[in-house]
Amino acid sequence: MKAESDQVRALRSRYKESLPEKAALVREWHLQETSGGISEAGVDELSSWLHKLAGSAGMYEYQEISDFSRSLMQSMPDLSSQELASRLKKLELLLEGAAK
Repeated sequence: MKAESDQVRALRSRYKESLPEKAALVREWHLQETSGGISEAGVDELSSWLHKLAGSAGMYEYQEISDFSRSLMQSMPDLSSQELASRLKKLELLLEGAAK
């Protein structure tokens, strides 16, 4: 049983180490949105990425990130550019905070 918990601990550690990279990716989308908007293909990519983030963050017990990502993904079609940019910034800050 101890080996399994060591494996789980190692997976959680690697996931936590990936959070700054995830925050940087969200920062790029935020910058795109504030400087002319994310392309249609980019919106599809963002939506898919948010879906994956919602699942993986929940699995590694980052429930706030999971819930926020899912909510953002579901509300994206109804958001103004300014609202999307604001929510992307919040997600970036959530990821950065969890990485500490």
